[in-house]
Amino acid sequence: MSETTQPTYRLDRSRFTRGASPVVVREYREPDAAFLGRLLHETVHAVCRADYTQDELAAWAPAAAVDSPRWRERFASTRPWVAVEDDRPVGFLELLPDGHVECCYVHHRFQRRGVGTALLARALATARGAGVARLYADVSITAVPFFRAHGFAITRPQQVERNGATLRNFRMERIVVLEEES
Repeated sequence: MSETTQPTYRLDRSRFTRGASPVVVREYREPDAAFLGRLLHETVHAVCRADYTQDELAAWAPAAAVDSPRWRERFASTRPWVAVEDDRPVGFLELLPDGHVECCYVHHRFQRRGVGTALLARALATARGAGVARLYADVSITAVPFFRAHGFAITRPQQVERNGATLRNFRMERIVVLEEES
C-alpha cells in the first residue's frame, strides 16, 4: 500500500473522556522526534516504576536522551506511526520489515484508552499487507499484559543491557493470520 492509500486509524475517545477529540494514527513527521523522545522518557518513568528500580529506569530512559539527535536519526530511518490527539503525539510504534515491533509506547496520561490498540492494529494491517507471518517484540514486565491481550505469547525471558544496567524483559510473538488470496 502506498502512503496515500493507507487507512487512517481513529479511536473515538468520547466513551472515555467527554468532549475529547479522537486519537488518529498517522505517519511520522520530523517535528515529532522531540515529542516522542519526551513521551518515551515520561512513560517509562511513570508507568514502569512498579516493575523496575530507579536505576533501571534511568538506564532505560535517561533524561539526557530525551531530545537527542540519535532519536531524530532513528525515527528518520524507522518511520514510526504516531498516535496524535489535537496534533500532539500521545503514542508511537515502530515496526521493522521483519515483523519486529521495536518500540510501542503510549504516554502515561493516555494509557488504557485504546491508543496502543490502534497503533497495534496499524502494525497488524501492515504486516498482513506485506505478507509478514509473525510479529515479535522485546516487552517490558509492565507491557506483558497489553501484548498478551493482543494475542502475543511469551517465547522466552531475557536479560538486556542498557547503559550499564541489566533489565529483565520478555520476547513475545504473535502469528499474523494472512488473508488468503482469491
